Amino acid sequence: MTVLEQIEAGEPVFTIEEVAERLRKPTDYIRRIVRAGRIPVIKIGKRSQLVLRRDLDAFIEQAYQE
Repeated sequence: MTVLEQIEAGEPVFTIEEVAERLRKPTDYIRRIVRAGRIPVIKIGKRSQLVLRRDLDAFIEQAYQE
């Protein structure tokens, strides 16, 4: 299933700002970990980025194991 199909099927997605709010971290911190490849994003155009909920959940799970 492609990412678009997952989104159309109701897979929750979050903006970088929403991820920052959920994790209670500054948006700059979230952007740094996205650039480092720790959270995969879907790029929409030149500036917009979305995070699938399953990718955010995987990041949180990994962070608890460290």
